[in-house]
Amino acid sequence: MSGGCIHVFFLFCCKDDANNKLLPKTKFRDITISKKEKIKEYEFKSKHLRVYAIKAPNGKVIIMGGYKSTQKKDIKKFRSIKSNYINTLEK
Repeated sequence: MSGGCIHVFFLFCCKDDANNKLLPKTKFRDITISKKEKIKEYEFKSKHLRVYAIKAPNGKVIIMGGYKSTQKKDIKKFRSIKSNYINTLEK
């Protein structure tokens, strides 16, 4: 998926275009641990599925998907992947 497609997907998932509002927390939420964090973390939700993403300086990046039943483990893995990604940007 190209960067442009990811950006469009991210915006599509975050916004209810008919009302130009963010989706409700039942569908999308900011899961960033600290307000001081420069790169925000997001979770897109359906009944059983989760998609985890970050808002990076160069655009939006979808990191991984998972299930509600493995949410805690998936978020831990997601944050590890995010950390590795940030380290590559700093080199």
